[in-house]
Order: sequence, then C-alpha cells, then structure tokens
Amino acid sequence: MVAKLPRVGDEFLDRYALERVVGFGGYGRIYQARQLDLNRRVALKIIAPPTAVDDEPSNLAHFAERFAREASAISKLSDPHTITMHDHGEHDGLLYMVLEFIDGKTIKDAIAAGGPMEPVRVVGILRQVLQSLKEAHRAGLIHRDIKPSNIMLYEHLGDPDCVKVLDFGLAKSLGDQQLIGEEDLTMADTLVGTPRYMSPEQVRHQPVTPATDLYSLGLLAIEMLTGEPVIADKTAMSIVARHISVTEFDVEQIECPEGLRQVIAGMVRKDPRQRLQSADEVLEGLNGWRAERRAAPWVPAVAVVVPLVVMGLIGLVSWSDRTAPPEANATPAVERRTVEPAVVVPVVEEPEPPSPPESPRNPAMFEAVVVARVRVGMARERSSATAEAPKPVRRRKTRKPEKVPDGERKLRIFEP
Repeated sequence: MVAKLPRVGDEFLDRYALERVVGFGGYGRIYQARQLDLNRRVALKIIAPPTAVDDEPSNLAHFAERFAREASAISKLSDPHTITMHDHGEHDGLLYMVLEFIDGKTIKDAIAAGGPMEPVRVVGILRQVLQSLKEAHRAGLIHRDIKPSNIMLYEHLGDPDCVKVLDFGLAKSLGDQQLIGEEDLTMADTLVGTPRYMSPEQVRHQPVTPATDLYSLGLLAIEMLTGEPVIADKTAMSIVARHISVTEFDVEQIECPEGLRQVIAGMVRKDPRQRLQSADEVLEGLNGWRAERRAAPWVPAVAVVVPLVVMGLIGLVSWSDRTAPPEANATPAVERRTVEPAVVVPVVEEPEPPSPPESPRNPAMFEAVVVARVRVGMARERSSATAEAPKPVRRRKTRKPEKVPDGERKLRIFEP
C-alpha cells in the first residue's frame, strides 16, 4: 500500500498551496507551491514510500533513510550554487522537503533546445558546479549523481547561466565507506544512481572520493560541448561495460581549445588514481585555460594598433616641423635673398601624391592614413598663410653733382 500524494490545488500542512507539478519520479512528485505565511514560492518535494509488503519490511526504512540523508546533506551546505532547503519532515506517511524554487531549466533541457554549447559557456557552468562540489567535498559529502537533469540553469541579474546543483539524495559521507557494498543497492538489487554518468568505482562498489563526482562532471562537460552523451548505448549493461573498460574515452575528437580538452581528459580517466583529484585542481586548470584565452586576442589587436600609432606620430612630427618658429641666431630668409637679383618667384605648391587605393581588408588602417593626410594638409595651409611674401630689392638712387662754373667752384671749396 502506498500513501496518497496530494493534488494540485490542495493545501499541504495548511501552509503550502500546491500550484503545479514541476517534476515527478517513481514514488514522488515535486510541486511548485506557495508558502502562505511568507507569501513566497517554494519547491515542495513529497515522496510516498511503499509500505512493508511481501516480506520487504525495510522498504519504508530505506526510503526514509535516503530522504533524511539528503536533508542532512543539504542542511550542511550554504554555497550559492547549491539548492537551499527550508524545511523537511514526515506527515501522514509522506516524506516532504521544502526547497527554494528555481525558475529555470536543467542542462538536459538546455541541450535538447539549443544543442552543443560554446566552450566559454561550458567553462562558466563548470566553474559554478565545481564551487558547489568544492564545499560539499570539504564537508565530507560526495554527490554521486551529477548528471544533466540535476544541474539547473536560471537567470539572475542579467546572467542567464547561473547554476544550482540539485538532488543530494545519493550523497554519501566519506566516513561511511564501510557500508557502500550494501547501501548502494536498492531493494531491486540495481545500482543507485544514473548508469550513464556513474564512475567505474561506483559500478564496482569501490570507495568513492571527490574524483568520483569529477568523473561524472567530465562526462557532462563533453555532453555540453558535443550535444550528445558520451555513452550512447541503450541498455544498462552495455553502459556499465563502457565505464569499466580499460579503454579511455576519445576526447581528441571534441571541438574545443586544447587547454580545455586537457582538463576534461584529466577528469574522465578510468583509473581514479590518475584522475584530477579535487575541484580545486580542475578550477586551476580552467583558470589557466582562461588566462591563455584572454591573452590571445592581443595578437591581432597589436597588429592594428601599432600602425595607427606610427601614422599618428608621423603626422604630428610633420605638422610641428612646418609650424615651428625660426631659431634666434638664424639669418632671416629675407636678408639672404637681398644678395640675389630681385626676382619674384611665384610659389608653386608641390602636387599631392595620389592616395593609395582603399583596402577592404583593413578599414582601420585606411582611416588612419586619411586622418594623417588631412592633418598634414591643414598644417601646410596654415604655414603658407603665415609666411611673408618676398620683398623686392630697392636700388638707391644716386644723386648727380651740380655743374658749377669754375670761378664759383673755388669759392665753394674754401668757404668756411
């Protein structure tokens, strides 16, 4: 017998008005609800576990334990990229958990709608998931179920790719490794988790570590870049066989920068000892790739900016040479011309050289050349307007002596 789940429109615990179903599973549903006393939207996760029938008295205890484990795990975490829990408990045979409501879409939905993602976008998502896992790992918790449907994307302050990590129901404490062999099996003796994204150590029931979550996240990164799951097999057995095979995944076929490809390759190695061991190591690798990417655009930028600066300096020097005042001890140009014949030479301006043809390949360089030539032309006009015109040489008129009679000349000579 299974407890009956509430319907849309009901009020659960007289505090939560159920508005619509946003998710469901084998034994439960997730509702969008409104908390009446605070008038806020919440996500209400309600599970109706099967009761003890057919000599399976541990069913209810198993579901209750798993549900309590998720509540305990989330209550220890406060990273902004981890889902926040407001309340949890049991009511009339139903297990419930009140979580913050995220109005967004999962990565699974995003890939289905838009296909492969750009490497820059993938790195931004990975960094946020790694921040969430970093806090969980330091608290001694391994998520164990990283997959596209457990990563939510939503818009916040104009950023459409803010991340929330969901569903810590399979989270396991690193201190409980001795129980892995039994607790990782459901009542039907199937593996707990999603086979397509499980690590080899999970399949073999070996101890899990932070590298376990990094393996699953690496498979998710490849799927975001390619738009297809790494393992496309349809049956659980063939999928599991791919995980435990010694053949590594072929990451060389992924169309992404080499630095990012190397980081992902380090995340999805089959041997957990050869894998990247912590979220910090992956973040360091991603930061190194981003630093290389930021430096790359400077190469073409320098090729454009340097010629522009050179052309500007040439124009400035030409203008300053034509407008500079003459030196103090220099001989004026007019005085030098007085020793030559008084010939007025008309000023004939030197014709401008033809402008180079426009180059459609580099419009920025062409614009710089035009600006420089305009400046030179303006400088020449100012120089010709201020220059003095050459003055004609005036010849001094010689005065002819008067003709004086001989008798008067002597008198004038001896006059006092």
